Amino acid sequence: MSAANKLNLERVISESQPDTGYLEDAPQPLGAWNLGAGTTIAAAGSGIVGASTVTSTNAMNVLLWNATADSGDTVRLDWTLPGQFKSKDIGQGEAPVLQLLIKARLRDTTGSATANADLALTAQAVFHKLASTSIGTLSAVVSNTVGATDYAETAVEGFAWYTFDIYGAMSAAQKTALSPLDSIQFVVGPQEAIGTALALEVMSTVIRYRRHAGLESMSSR
Repeated sequence: MSAANKLNLERVISESQPDTGYLEDAPQPLGAWNLGAGTTIAAAGSGIVGASTVTSTNAMNVLLWNATADSGDTVRLDWTLPGQFKSKDIGQGEAPVLQLLIKARLRDTTGSATANADLALTAQAVFHKLASTSIGTLSAVVSNTVGATDYAETAVEGFAWYTFDIYGAMSAAQKTALSPLDSIQFVVGPQEAIGTALALEVMSTVIRYRRHAGLESMSSR
């Protein structure tokens, strides 16, 4: 890279390739999610995942898995990796990041239920590159245990953020192939039945990714 001075500083900046980048959070509204089969999420009910609210006063919307909902009851978010996604690690700075953050809790619907300590929320990623002849998936889902404690029917506490490291679960070949504007789907659900008199609630979802810090030249702005 040429030395900087008053006359060529803009050129130096435009030709630089910052590798560290920075993290960006992209909140995803609950309305952006569909059922795993691709259809619209309906009202919560027995044995399914559906739309509901937390409390009846000043209610907040949630996705709710009923007591008998299980691993077959999933929700799906269709997304596209932004053009600013930092997809390559050239050995300096910070590695790429692609994470799904979910704010969730386990609720006691009767006041006398026993928490399901084994209950986990799982996330799978399905991705497709332009002109690709196959769909890529993670070799194993990413999971977080969410059932250690259950919270009262009328309470609003107990929600916690859980991080699902999608990029970290990719194979070396998948990481190498991952590029901006690739299509990606996140599929989320419990690994087993929620449990008697329990409900799993998700209030918020965020996609966190590392974006590059490159600057365009003055002539292209």
